[in-house]
Amino acid sequence: VNYDFYDQGEELERRSERLTDAIEKSSEFNINSGWQHKFLKPEHTLDVDLNYAFERELDDDFFNEYAFNKSGQQIGFPLVQHNRTKELEGIFTGMIDYVLPLANEARFEAGWRTDITHLDNDFFSETYSFIDEQYEDDDELINRFFFTEQVHAIYATYGREFGKFSMQGGLRGEQTFTKGRLS
Repeated sequence: VNYDFYDQGEELERRSERLTDAIEKSSEFNINSGWQHKFLKPEHTLDVDLNYAFERELDDDFFNEYAFNKSGQQIGFPLVQHNRTKELEGIFTGMIDYVLPLANEARFEAGWRTDITHLDNDFFSETYSFIDEQYEDDDELINRFFFTEQVHAIYATYGREFGKFSMQGGLRGEQTFTKGRLS
């Protein structure tokens, strides 16, 4: 990545070049389950679907950033930085849907859905000190973020056909709980 810095007169003041070498490893798995009960009446059903997904990602990034004056000569020592991120994410989704056909081309539907997400993001950063000739932890950048979100919803609808026309009405309620913590 190349950056050009200009003064107010739009003259080139300085430049920088940032080189990145990154290694990313990730793995994930999903597990799904579905079940349907068909009642005696046609199109009268109860469906249950469950899904869980998990992902693990590891990033190991090395950055070298060089600064140059407008003549192209290097300014000072390069910025040499190493970042490591470990991220774990789990997502659960559950749904129940009920369909009841009624007389006169009418239909009642109701259901429930929940989504639960857990995230753990652990970030580490260190910068090389040319004076001490060793990497030093970047205490202001190192952090760990935990996040949890739960979304629960229920719904009910009623619909009916009247010849060429149809109408449908319903209600939906939803509640979300979100929690984040940075340490």
